[in-house]
Amino acid sequence: MTEQEIAGEINGYKQQLNQSDYKVMKAVERIFSASSITDLLSAISAAAKEIAEIIAQRQEWRAKINELEAMEPDQPEAPQA
Repeated sequence: MTEQEIAGEINGYKQQLNQSDYKVMKAVERIFSASSITDLLSAISAAAKEIAEIIAQRQEWRAKINELEAMEPDQPEAPQA
């Protein structure tokens, strides 16, 4: 992969992370706005169901970003004039 291709893939994964932020934040807000223990337990249970898959996906995206950042490009970029 060229440096440009690596950067493009990294940016794609970062965009996916940014687009999924709202789902995680919505669950966190619901948990922290609970007004009773019952509401808190209900919010935690709902969050676990709603965002378990997205949390796993976000971990995969971060791992791929780390792998890509550690890669050495196959070809140097052409000199810029």
